[in-house]
Amino acid sequence: MFKKNFIKFCNLYGKAPTMVLLDLGLSKSTFSNWTDDSIPREATLQKIADYFGITVEALLADEEPPISVNNGIIGNENNNNVVSVGNTVRSDLGEIETELVNICKKLDIKRKNALLTRAYELLDNQ
Repeated sequence: MFKKNFIKFCNLYGKAPTMVLLDLGLSKSTFSNWTDDSIPREATLQKIADYFGITVEALLADEEPPISVNNGIIGNENNNNVVSVGNTVRSDLGEIETELVNICKKLDIKRKNALLTRAYELLDNQ
């Protein structure tokens, strides 16, 4: 379940898995060496968890972590944009980022991948 969760968190943060590994000082081939049942060493798990601002338990969870967005309309008195992933809360998203998450949640996987590809193209051309 680790590999699937890793991919989900990469998608949530708009990062390709190999780019996350490079950011962490690991090789690109690390990702392709992981099987659906493999679990990285404890130190690597902690690095990844810290990178995403989540717990190691969230990376190893058997269930898909729930992802929800609160854009300040319901239950968020400070009008901050909050994204919850499992038990982790990210409140550093602006209005546009929150709207992008909302849109992405409504897309099927094919369109999510197309959106991610386009986002990387925009990033490369800025």
